Amino acid sequence: MPFVLITILLLVLTIGTMQYTKQGFGVCLSVNAFGIVLIAYCCALANHLPLSVFLLRGLLIFDFGVCAYHLLQWGRKKASWNIPVLPSVFFIALMGVLWYVARGRMYSDWDEFSFWGSSLKFVMYDDVLYTSDLFDNLFKTYPPAQILLQYGVMKAAGIAFREDVAIFLSSLPIVCAVMYPVDFFLKRKKYLAAFIGALFLMLSPAILETTAYTKTTVDLRLGAMVSLLIFAAALPGDRKAKIALFSVSGSVLTLYKTSGFALALLTLLLCGACLILQEKDRLKATSLRKKALTILADFLPVFVSAIVQFSWKYHIASRDLIENGIRGHR
Repeated sequence: MPFVLITILLLVLTIGTMQYTKQGFGVCLSVNAFGIVLIAYCCALANHLPLSVFLLRGLLIFDFGVCAYHLLQWGRKKASWNIPVLPSVFFIALMGVLWYVARGRMYSDWDEFSFWGSSLKFVMYDDVLYTSDLFDNLFKTYPPAQILLQYGVMKAAGIAFREDVAIFLSSLPIVCAVMYPVDFFLKRKKYLAAFIGALFLMLSPAILETTAYTKTTVDLRLGAMVSLLIFAAALPGDRKAKIALFSVSGSVLTLYKTSGFALALLTLLLCGACLILQEKDRLKATSLRKKALTILADFLPVFVSAIVQFSWKYHIASRDLIENGIRGHR
């Protein structure tokens, strides 16, 4: 049941977003998945984490209504409906494999017992971020992206805390990184390339680390998110959609690990440079003012990620927390 609920939730959000943005499955999946993190993060900083659940469910209802409306209009032959059949099949297959691997598993790594598992359990039951004084832990300054992703999806889907579901959801960034190039190949009817690409990208983490899909540690997830950004920068696509994807994904990458901001900064600078190179011919014929605005927009994700990094550092300072310590308001 968790597999069905989570897969349907993500599909509704993705397909609904596709209808009114006219963007592809890969872009919309990533923006929605990482958007869940940012919604929960903003609510957590405002000390209203449960509000994120209502916002996510409201967004889910809205996207379901969009899907229903477009389906009705399509049935009446009054409008076309962007039905991503093959991307959806690939996505369901990937999620199914990951659920098969994660189902019934429990935490087995020291990092899971000391932080990832204990912190998520606290957040799930108390509906506040683990930086709260109610929670004693030696790693309260650790960035919260993965825990907020697990929290947001499980709460929005009405699923209680379960270790196997948490392990399953921790691999969602890898799925997003896989689906972006897969969607690119499927649009061009390169089905064999899509299949081989998905197989290669899904097996690579398991080859690098045999416990890639059975533990919730974040190192491989960082690599997956960097890969997603590079895929988006290198492959052809809508510039505005790319900037939105870079902003959302880069911000979440910043919140995934202490080293996340440095990775996000380097990757987003590379992505911005790629956007400029892709538009150099068009920029030659524009005014200096338009060139400056275009370049500023291309590097906007860098500034967004910097703001997110500052907000987390400010939150830690406001709680009087120290690195690897539990000093705080008592």
